[in-house]
Amino acid sequence: MKTKRLLSALAAVVMCFLFIVPMLSFAGDGSYKEWKQSDQRWGSLGVGNGGTMSSWGCKITAIAILMVHSGAEPDDVSQFNPGILRNRFDHAGYIAYTDDYSDGNLSAAALTKSASPDFYLSEKVNVIPTPFSEIYDIIETRLSDGYYIEVRVNYNGHSVAVDYCSNGTIYIMDPGNTGMTTLNQYDGTIYYVNCYKATENYNAATPDYGIEDYMFNHEFYEQKYPEIAKMYGYDSSRMYNYWITTGISDGQAASAFFDPVCYVNRNPDIKKKFGNDYEAAYKHFLHYGCNEKGRKLSAVYDSKYYAKYEEFEGYSAVELLRHFISNGIYEGYRASDEFDPEYYRAMNPDLDAMYGNDYKWYYWHYLIHGVENGEAGFDVEAEAVLGDIDDDGSIDSSDASIVLATYASIATGDGHSLGVKQTYSADIDKDNVIDSTDASKILSYYAHSATGGKGTLEEFFGLA
Repeated sequence: MKTKRLLSALAAVVMCFLFIVPMLSFAGDGSYKEWKQSDQRWGSLGVGNGGTMSSWGCKITAIAILMVHSGAEPDDVSQFNPGILRNRFDHAGYIAYTDDYSDGNLSAAALTKSASPDFYLSEKVNVIPTPFSEIYDIIETRLSDGYYIEVRVNYNGHSVAVDYCSNGTIYIMDPGNTGMTTLNQYDGTIYYVNCYKATENYNAATPDYGIEDYMFNHEFYEQKYPEIAKMYGYDSSRMYNYWITTGISDGQAASAFFDPVCYVNRNPDIKKKFGNDYEAAYKHFLHYGCNEKGRKLSAVYDSKYYAKYEEFEGYSAVELLRHFISNGIYEGYRASDEFDPEYYRAMNPDLDAMYGNDYKWYYWHYLIHGVENGEAGFDVEAEAVLGDIDDDGSIDSSDASIVLATYASIATGDGHSLGVKQTYSADIDKDNVIDSTDASKILSYYAHSATGGKGTLEEFFGLA
């Protein structure tokens, strides 16, 4: 047993020294299958106490390879690569800065389903000691079952990613500078087979949901970004090319149906996954988000809100969106708690005189001018209940939790995902700041009402 531990430690140290030498030519032709932990683009990034991606980053690099291999991340090195993944893990606190470099100082929590729902560890198979023929059968079976495989080799000192199996040979994508191309070459040093599941595929062809063509409306874009329209001579094709290549990345909305900034900021899981990468968020929307109920796509469209109409019972999320695109926006259907077309029409008689029952223009005017000018899209004071942030009809600890989470997010510079109505409800003392004071007041009122106390929150605090 002592001998095995000694061999394991020795192998790990050897691997560290082997990989610490920069190999700038090993970035290959840009293919993710050729990514190396020592690539100059990310090799110097810190991993552990004094380590770097070049020395200890084999596991992170292997996982990055598999994420692209599975389609969970885009096959575009500018959007995703081992360095980006390392930074994502580090920001979330999953890289330990200690002298223990096992598993590349990466916490096991980083790849749980809750932390990484698009690509997560489903099974860990201990293969110490197991004949290679049995290891081959294990991996071949897992691959056919739809798993993506990382193997810990060199006595648990190194990670490689499996590509495919054929006739007794397991072909690998090795992030180290070893020259190894098959798992067979590591026979006798194989410790674990880690099996991952992927739930999304960004490299597959975009599903034809029949909505992509509606995401760019040249008239809407021209009115919202007149300087760009003028620059391209009001040519719709040139404006579209600018938007699809540059505008989306800058967070520009080109229709009433999808706003990349809103999509990121109002859907916390999207914000967590993509940050301010609006182009990646748009791809997610086209592949998945447009057919996921509960997604807020713009200030005037929220699939969860739109699904409340009885006539839409049984509709999928994309069917709801199609209805709004083809009918709802023209007929004045309210599709968001942030915008009531009838209220906006009543508050703007000049628009009523111009547009009458042509409701599309009220949505457009609000998105193009109203939001920027700070105009209310609905009767905030009449609809928002102070303290009831989750709008469930009660003021309790869950509302306080939302306030505290929002406060923490703002304090760390990540902004928040609350809409206009929720923001109004959360700011109890009306100082235009959402903080722990607001949460404390919600909890005080909750304790008061839970013990039989009467009156509204406003009455309790003398705000009425």
